[in-house]
Order: sequence, then structure tokens, then C-alpha cells
Amino acid sequence: MFKVHAPKMFLTMLVPLFASGLLQAQTSPLTSDHTSVSLSWVLGTGDGSPVSPKIIASSSTYFTVDPSTVPFWLTLGAMSGSAVSAGTAVSFDASATVTPTLSVGTYSASVHFKVSGDSDFVLPVTLAVSQAAATVSVKEAVSNAVTINWAQGSAYPTQTLTYVSSGNPVEFTLAPSSTTTTNGSVASWLGVAHASGVAYSWGTPIALTFLQAAFDTANVGDTLTGQVIVTPADGASAVTIALTINVTSPPAVITRIFPAETPVQASSPVAINVVITGTGFYNSGSGNATVVKVAGTADSNVTFVSSTTMIVVIPTSSLGSASAVAIQVQNGTSTASSTTLNVTANPIVYATTDSASVVEAAAGTNPTIAPYEMITLFGVGFLGGDTNTFTGALDSFSRYPNVIVDNTGTATNLTVTFTTSAGAAIANCGTTGAATCNAYLLFASDTQINLFVPAEVAGNTTVKFKVTYGTAVSSVYTATVAVANPGVFTTSSSGQGQGAILNQDYSANSTASSSTKAAVGSTVMIFASGLGTPNSTATDTAATTAPTYPTGCVSPANYMTAVNNGTFTTGNAKPGTAYSSLDGAVILGTNLANDKFAPCMVNSGTSAVTVTIGGKSATVSYAGWVSNSAAGLYQINAVVPTGVTGSVPVVVTVGGTASSQAGVTLATP
Repeated sequence: MFKVHAPKMFLTMLVPLFASGLLQAQTSPLTSDHTSVSLSWVLGTGDGSPVSPKIIASSSTYFTVDPSTVPFWLTLGAMSGSAVSAGTAVSFDASATVTPTLSVGTYSASVHFKVSGDSDFVLPVTLAVSQAAATVSVKEAVSNAVTINWAQGSAYPTQTLTYVSSGNPVEFTLAPSSTTTTNGSVASWLGVAHASGVAYSWGTPIALTFLQAAFDTANVGDTLTGQVIVTPADGASAVTIALTINVTSPPAVITRIFPAETPVQASSPVAINVVITGTGFYNSGSGNATVVKVAGTADSNVTFVSSTTMIVVIPTSSLGSASAVAIQVQNGTSTASSTTLNVTANPIVYATTDSASVVEAAAGTNPTIAPYEMITLFGVGFLGGDTNTFTGALDSFSRYPNVIVDNTGTATNLTVTFTTSAGAAIANCGTTGAATCNAYLLFASDTQINLFVPAEVAGNTTVKFKVTYGTAVSSVYTATVAVANPGVFTTSSSGQGQGAILNQDYSANSTASSSTKAAVGSTVMIFASGLGTPNSTATDTAATTAPTYPTGCVSPANYMTAVNNGTFTTGNAKPGTAYSSLDGAVILGTNLANDKFAPCMVNSGTSAVTVTIGGKSATVSYAGWVSNSAAGLYQINAVVPTGVTGSVPVVVTVGGTASSQAGVTLATP
């Protein structure tokens, strides 16, 4: 019996005990002052507030938090602790790194607090994620302000403001306003392209509009101020965007410095003036005045002639030895512009002009030259400081030299060499197969050289030339080549006033008396340079009738052949090296056959020569080289037209486009 019923009795006794144990395990020793935790997060603002419920136990009880019950969007201040009767606070907060990525809505979870051997204490948690009310901002604004620096004289400024919604699209209106410019001349210069719009999260651009007159009248240093009030339609606060436009000086830009070179002053240097031309030169304006630096040091000795011209004094410290002196100009913080002044012991060319017109090329442009033209180089150091002057001596065939030898001390050669624009030798220049193209020289001093432009420059758009005195070589200069570049000689040698003109009776034309004035209908002889290469075609053989213009003019090639063959010389004497051009040659009457003229200009095409006297067309009866004068001196015979009186202007034109200088006069009754 006992063996049969004892287990049953044992189980019967254990059931109440087991049931009593289960009842005790379902009750946690932990409680809280919060039945649940409610959190919130406002998207776009980072706005959320933590909640710190107290975990309570009747006596000190250690607990842990089950991490598997903590959602990814929740952060707890502690994952374990000891609960006491007064409560232990545990911070519940929305995760700042995760929550901004959630969508609007409510999220919930149950966080389990565990006590060993007891049931979990469960605390419900909810997170309400909401969208903040959309605001409107301007992408280009910094602290609700936009600043524009506008350089005077540059393109008018433009500005677009991009209106951005922080959330949902927001309708808005714009109200622009502006004060007058600093000088008070223009008001209400600010506007907007559209008075209203809808701001999206990706931005809505609307251009500002500016009244151009405000900028036309603004001075350097002026400030233009205005504002644009942005008013959202949803009742949110308006935003004021302040606009400031500072009128600054444009960047100072150097286009030319004259002189670009200056000689070394080895002993007791004297400061020199250089003229700098360009744009954007200002002597006033806060932070905008042009700063000039010479060799890296600010130069206060500057005269501002205008916004395009300054005179800068180069200090003696930069002139005592050969160097490249850096000159820099800068306005405010704009980009600096630089050039250099070359201080050299070598020859320097300051200007190149036609010998008759003496007209210098416009600033910043190359001088123009033509084949056979008589030109003058003005400069310094052509003879190394020698105060003597030299005239080119004719050789036995009446040709000027292409080298002048300074024999006042140690024999030193002076040459002027022409090359192509690429620096290559000009073929067959002066003599057949010549490796260099040295111009034939009429006159030389330390400051002036008169020479003939080599005929072989024809066909080049530009050429380069340099002056060499012994071992001293100048910089390389560039000239533009033209078919013709006419200039009329004057009695003053200045290119102005009374022309070097002979009357029909070969007396010098002048206003001295009635007999020295050219009568209407008479023929005057005008002497000029730069008419170009003669294009006559006659042979240099005797004719049986008196020559007529232009058919009686021999061609340059036929005249040159006669010289090379010694046709008209005793014993058929001929040059040691055959001529390949008539550069520097004197057109001898003895080398012209009977009843033949020197090479001349045929009145057609680019070589056609026309003359106006007193603004009236004058009949031309001859235009070409002069017998027994250098190839490059031209004589023009023209008939004084009716209706002119007094000292009247004379203008020679070649090819209908190239004209001689203004200011030359002819005396008429």
C-alpha cells in the first residue's frame, strides 16, 4: 500500500508549494513613478526633450536593462543600477543620430528592467515624431545679409537670391526697398524680378533688379544699401535680407610704360619720370586708392594725371646698375598688375618715325614702316655715349653704308638689323645671299639714327629690328609693314608747317613774298618719304622721244640690272657684289638712259598717288624717285588747283588709304 500511494501523496503535497512559488515569481520588486514614458522629436529642428523616470524598490535592489528591448531610436542614460525607495532616475531620450532620419509618426516599445530571480519590470515608451513648421531662408545670405563689391566701370552687378523652405513648400511675397546712393543722386534703385513665389526645399531663385543709373552716378567709395523683406503666407515671421553694394575702384591695369627702358646711371644717378598708362588709377577712396610699388617698395612720388595716366618717379636706387625694375600697381585687394622698367647700358630706341612726318605711333602700338622708307630712330646710347655725329659716306657706286664705324676712339661698328617677326634672317637683303639684313644708314648720333627701310621687308606683316654698337645690343623692337607710309618733308624738319616744296621755277615755296608763293595752275614739286616700292616697268634703254609719266619711268629691276652690268660706267665697272635691291643706293642720272625717268609710281592700285591742296584734288604729273637722290626720296609734281588761297594744307595719299601727316602747308597767293 505504502509503495503504491506514497508518490501520490508526495505530489499532492508539492502542488500547493509549487503554485505558491509561481505566484511569487510573477511579481517584480521594481516600480516607477511613470506608468509610461512619452518622448517627442521635431524634424528639421533637432528639438526633443529627455524624460527621466525613477525606478523604485522597497530596499536597494540591483537591476539591469534588457538591451534587446531598447529600440534603435531610444537612448538610455544607464543600462543598470540600484533601485532604492526614493527612486533612481534613468534618462530616456530620443537618439539624436537616428531620430532625424525617421518619418513623421508614433513609435512605441517596452523596455524591460530585470532583477535576478524575479519578474521583469516593463516600462512602455512612445516617441512622437513631428515636422516643424516650415521656415524660409535665403541661400546666399550670411546672417540675413548679402554684400556685393562692384568695381566702378565694370559690367553692372547681378544678384539672384535663392529662397529655401526648411520643409513643406511655403508661399511668400517679396518687398524690396532701397536708400539713395551715398551721393544721394538716385533713389529706389532696387527691385525684384517677381514679387511672390513658392519656396521649395531645393530652393526657388528670384533675380534682383538694379537701376543702372545708380551705378552710373556712383563714385568709388560709395555704398548702396537696400533690403528685401520676405513674408511667408503661412503667418510665420517675415525675414529681412539686408543688401549692401560697395563701389570699389576697378583693378588697376598697366597697358604701357614709357620709357620702357632707361640707361644705367653709373655715377650720381638722377631720379627719372616714367609715364604709366592703363586703366583704374585712383588717388582717393578708402581702401581703393592705387598703390604703386617700385622694386617692391611703395612709391609715394606719384602724380595721378587721370584714371588712365600716372607719372611715377623712379628713385635713384634703381638706376645705378643694369637691372629689370619691377613696377606694380594695385587697388585695394584686387589683383595687382605689373610691368618692368629695363635699366640697361645697351642702346635704347624710344621712338621710330617716318623721317619726313616725324609722327610717333600711338601709345601701345607698333610703328608702321614701308619698303625704302626713310625713317628715324630716336633714343639713347646708339654710339655708347659718344657726342660726335656721323653721316653715311657713299661708296664708289654711290651707295650709303649699312655699317657706320665710330673712329673717334676704338673703331666700333653701328648697325641696325632687321629680321622677320619670328627672328629669322630676311633673305637677299642688300646683297645676294646676305645672312643679315642691315639697313643702310644716312646719319647717326648717340640719340638719333636716320636710315632706309630695307626693300625686302615687303611681304611681311611685321618685322623686328635692333641696334648694335660694338658688343652692345638693344632690345628687339617690332614694326608693322605697310605697302606705303607717306610723309611730306617740311622746312622745319618737324613734320609741321611749311612743306619742303619747290615752285615751278625751282624756288623754295614760302610765304616770304608773292614771288615765292605757288600760283594757281602752276606745278609744284613736293618732296616725300614712304611712298613704297616703285612699280614702273620701262627698260633702261634710250628712247627717241621725250619721256612721259609714267611710261617713261624705268623699273627698279631694270635700273639695278644696268648697275650690276656696269652698262653706263667707264669700262663697265660693276659692284663687287651684285645688288639684289636698291637699298641705300643713289639713283644716278648717269645710270638712266636718254629720255628715261627714275623708277616711279604708276597711278593704279595700291601704288596710286593722289594729292589734295587746300582740300581740293590736284593733278599729279609725276610721283617717284628723284634722279641723283637716294632711293627712298620721292618727288611728287602736282598742279595747284583753282579756288585756293593763302597757306593751305597739302596731303599725299597712296593707294587711297595711306595718307601723309596733317599740318603741312603750301603757300599760295
